Amino acid sequence: QQTLMELLIEHVPNKKEIRTEEDTPKDLSEWVGVIRNIHDEVKEIDWSYMDLRGPIDFQWLPLSLTKFEIVNDILSHGYIGGTIELTDLPESLISLDVHGNHLEGTVTLTTLPSRMLYLSVSENWLCGILDLTKLPSTLQVLQLSRNKFEGVTDFTKLPKSLSEFDVSWNTDLKGVIQVTNWSLDCHVDESQVEKIYL
Repeated sequence: QQTLMELLIEHVPNKKEIRTEEDTPKDLSEWVGVIRNIHDEVKEIDWSYMDLRGPIDFQWLPLSLTKFEIVNDILSHGYIGGTIELTDLPESLISLDVHGNHLEGTVTLTTLPSRMLYLSVSENWLCGILDLTKLPSTLQVLQLSRNKFEGVTDFTKLPKSLSEFDVSWNTDLKGVIQVTNWSLDCHVDESQVEKIYL
């Protein structure tokens, strides 16, 4: 897993924020924000608010990973960029939060890990058409707000497990959400999506 993790941050110019030394790889036990399980496999990664820059190569996420976070906000001095590939995430991953960065391009949401609970890609530069027809049946939170998603979207197959759903501030996104679960926290502000309570 050491090699995978090195590949994951290969294009991050300020690696020293993670492993304290820029050019000398350190054992994973010394990496900042990395939690391992009893088998010494990477279980969780939290690199939020560390001002990391450059692209992260998501294809190298360890297969044992359950949680991955790189969150930033307007006070941050560094943001991860590039594209985000969601088609080959580890099947063990249940939570992915990369909101507040400079990720761009399209996203594929039809092959997410089958037990995923939480996904946030809000506040990035993502674009394109959203396919929400094959989300995991376990998904509880899906945050897609403040991007550039567009087009008419089919919201009829949202999983019943959802407790929070946010597509606000995607000004060219269209469609109708028929809310049958009144406990669903559903946000569509500053979009062209219509929300109807049944």
